[in-house]
Amino acid sequence: MAKKPTPAQTEKKDTEPKKGLNTKLILLIVGVVFVLVAGGGAAYYFLVMAPAAHTEPAEGSETTDGHATEDTHAVKTDHPIEQVPVIYHAFKPLTVNIAASGPVRFLRINITVVTRTAAVVAALEKHLPRIQNDLLTQLSGQSYAVVNTQEGKNSLRESLKKMLNDILTKSREPADIQDILFTELLMQ
Repeated sequence: MAKKPTPAQTEKKDTEPKKGLNTKLILLIVGVVFVLVAGGGAAYYFLVMAPAAHTEPAEGSETTDGHATEDTHAVKTDHPIEQVPVIYHAFKPLTVNIAASGPVRFLRINITVVTRTAAVVAALEKHLPRIQNDLLTQLSGQSYAVVNTQEGKNSLRESLKKMLNDILTKSREPADIQDILFTELLMQ
């Protein structure tokens, strides 16, 4: 007959696997904590310490090699980021008769002006009657064959940008229009 294990032998068998399991669990927890600490340290370095390393001394101060700096940039970056937000100003849609060289006779266009100066938006509103008049005049001279091409649209965009900047300049207003966007362009 087989001998029954004694209670001391049974306890010994039960504690051995638990001890190995506890060691593995502790090593796993230590590994996870190490990865989290290393990731946090790397994030701190790249977000806090690295930008500080790219700053240059102010004008007239000395660098670490004892030479005076000539540049006045506070932060040196490879990709300059504009700090002023973009402002979009949409005009009401305009419908004009265009040069009829076929079945297309009407052009409906929605224009949005892109600027970074709030004073430009106020000036556009102030001189809106003059702007609408010049827009209608310029758009009515367009033809379907020209406006229907990508080059024609780009050319129209540039000529409208120049026209709006000229109106604002002649009115002694800030003329900082960066781009013209067509949010609707329909010909029929």
